Amino acid sequence: MSDTSSAAVFEELGLTPVINARGNQTVLGGSMFAPKVQETMDAANRYFVDMEALQQRGGEIIAELVGCEAAFVTPGCAAALALGAAACIAGD
Repeated sequence: MSDTSSAAVFEELGLTPVINARGNQTVLGGSMFAPKVQETMDAANRYFVDMEALQQRGGEIIAELVGCEAAFVTPGCAAALALGAAACIAGD
């Protein structure tokens, strides 16, 4: 894949991009990042980090922002539900 501009990425795979009239839907790729989020991800992608420490710190920051005792970033709703159920079963 030489041309990574817009739709060319999908066209090289034989796929046709669609118009999203449904909002944030995982089946359509989730959502588009805000430019600042994309810039931050691009900058972070140049380095390696201890993922457990990043997960811990991210949870601390989010918990502080929303005013709760703890938070945990998950890769999606199903993972959040599974982790929440596991925490309830464990009783921790």
